[in-house]
Amino acid sequence: MEILNQAMEFTQQYSLFFLAGMFVVILILVICMTVMNSRMKELQAAYDDFMRGNDGKSLEGILKTVVEDNKRVKIQCKRDIDESMKKGLKATYKKIGIMKYDTFRGMSGKLSFSLALLDGDDSGFVLSSMHTQDGCYSYLKEIIHGQSHATLSNEERDALEMALNYNVDAAKLEEKQAQQVTPVQQDIDKDKN
Repeated sequence: MEILNQAMEFTQQYSLFFLAGMFVVILILVICMTVMNSRMKELQAAYDDFMRGNDGKSLEGILKTVVEDNKRVKIQCKRDIDESMKKGLKATYKKIGIMKYDTFRGMSGKLSFSLALLDGDDSGFVLSSMHTQDGCYSYLKEIIHGQSHATLSNEERDALEMALNYNVDAAKLEEKQAQQVTPVQQDIDKDKN
């Protein structure tokens, strides 16, 4: 009984605080309910706008339109990507021709070379590196649509021809190269005579 009396005294002393706390909790719940109710009304209005029509037929029409638009966008993206890739591939060096040779008679190892790199428009360059006893000399000549404005050596022409006819048998060109005498070798031969 004593415990019950103590509980009664406690509630009488702090009842005002207990009631104030309950009032604050109820006020917070009312505010939350008001906010939730307004959001629910907005959602219901949006849903009604979306579903307006006869038995969802407007929804079906919207979904068909979205699917058709999606198909059109996919097709257009694929076309754009294909065009972009074609343009990019056309501008890359994809035709190659290389001729290795000895600059002078008596030198061996074919340390000199002419390298032709061309893009899809047959434009690019020919890089020649001539190895001599004194050093190595490099020359770069521009090629525009398969033609050079600078004079090409026999080896450079062979490398360019190989690049222009990318699928030509390299052995035929090497055989032709073995039969040729380079301009430098011709000058040496003249000096000896």
